[in-house]
Amino acid sequence: MHLLNITNLDYIMMTILLGIIAVISYYFRRKNPSSGDYLIMQNHRINTLMVCLSMGGFGLIEFLLLSSYGAYAGIPALCLFVPCFLVASYFLGHKLAESSSLNSITSSVTTNIHQRVMLVCYALFMLLSASIAICVMVWILKNLLGWEFGNSTLSLLGVVLICLLIGGVISVLYNQILVLILSSLIVAVVVIIAYHGIGNGNLIANLHNVATENKLSANHFTTLQLNYSSLPQLWLVLVSAMLVLLINPLNRIKYVKSSKEAKPKLALSKLIQLLVLCLFVLTGIFALATPGSSSLSDGKRLVTQQTRLEDGSIGFVVRAVDSDTPSLARGIIPKQMSNSNDMEPIDSAQNSFDYISAAMVMVKHSLAAAFVSLFLVILLFYKSVTESLAFVNIVTIQSFYVPWFNKTGDDLENLWAARVFLFAYTAVAICIGLVFYKFFDLYYLFSLLVLLGLPLILNLLGLAKHFIVNIVAYVVIIASLLALNITNVPCLLPLIKFNDVFSYLNLATLSITGYYVLSHLIIKLIGRDSL
Repeated sequence: MHLLNITNLDYIMMTILLGIIAVISYYFRRKNPSSGDYLIMQNHRINTLMVCLSMGGFGLIEFLLLSSYGAYAGIPALCLFVPCFLVASYFLGHKLAESSSLNSITSSVTTNIHQRVMLVCYALFMLLSASIAICVMVWILKNLLGWEFGNSTLSLLGVVLICLLIGGVISVLYNQILVLILSSLIVAVVVIIAYHGIGNGNLIANLHNVATENKLSANHFTTLQLNYSSLPQLWLVLVSAMLVLLINPLNRIKYVKSSKEAKPKLALSKLIQLLVLCLFVLTGIFALATPGSSSLSDGKRLVTQQTRLEDGSIGFVVRAVDSDTPSLARGIIPKQMSNSNDMEPIDSAQNSFDYISAAMVMVKHSLAAAFVSLFLVILLFYKSVTESLAFVNIVTIQSFYVPWFNKTGDDLENLWAARVFLFAYTAVAICIGLVFYKFFDLYYLFSLLVLLGLPLILNLLGLAKHFIVNIVAYVVIIASLLALNITNVPCLLPLIKFNDVFSYLNLATLSITGYYVLSHLIIKLIGRDSL
């Protein structure tokens, strides 16, 4: 079975939502007379509150990344992520808003080689982010409804592309406010219903029971234990918190649009961001704490497990197991199917869980109407894809096409070029997303995003002053990915063996950071400026 059974009412509700998004975009069709208005909202006057709200939302990647972490770690996930996000916002958030490397996307400032290399890397990274968002969306809709890649991708991306082509970035800003309000409302209601279902005061007790059933210490999911073994997790959480800021680059343009007097008020957006991200983490935590098995009269109980359906897709099956069989259940988080036998009985040896599905299972458990889950997917997908594609388009036109290729200076040419490139980038993102969907799992793709985004983060933090440092870093990263030998991950040359992707991610991110710190010190010692 699939998690959702869609009805005519659900189709009607989705049509209304997509219609509202399209109407907002259509409203701005004649309000972008120049490429500057279309791309960077040059002459648009925007209320400070609207800017704050549009900067407060997050997309599909952040939702699944943080909810799966909450489902995996429990309350310690929240205790770790909040301070890490505050640190990331203080350091990286300011650098992202003020970085001289990004000046050329909002002004006619001439860039040097180092800045151009960074812009190209950032644009390619965001194109990769759009592809991963497409893959995530298809994966979710496949699990929820059994929809194939073409059905879900072409329909939703068609709407997104039309809205971007018609309304420009200003329409994205106002639609992102809609995304923030509706998605936050849905997640907040889910969290409230889930907490009520668990029972007042039972959250900690339920998490203790889950830990005990999984043969862990009773406080494993409730108490943050900072010791040497938890340092790798803390490091990855900090890098992930910075990644959350990195994959929302339009906030830079929104920040520049604000007047100097209004900039202090934009601190409100940081509070909104923190609240939204906490809701994402809580969704996973409550999925972990919600009792997920039902007892039957014949001494058996029901559990939910992944399975492969008759059409080859992955769905879910509810199965009866003996009550005295150790279930190792973790709330309503589905168990992953066995690689050797899709219908292998659930026993104490099978303790692999589908943490990425936890959030959507929690939404379905709290609000059974199919359109609610679909609303959330559509809204968050719109946020992720428009953020990525719009930024790639802005970098292409503002930083490269206008100064290098438009010799006549005709602004109409820039406007048409922006639309052509947007269409082309959408097609490329779909193709890459299809490859990701066919050959890679989401854990690997999230790790890939962290790994490829780290050099950009270190650049923004001021640890790279020469373009060769970035080129060498990405060459080494790509070479290591091609030689990486991890079970169930395609590889070209299986030379570097790791047990799992997270072990590799820990070592790789620490090595990259060390390399950038060392390069920064060497460049300072020899007194070379960025080229």
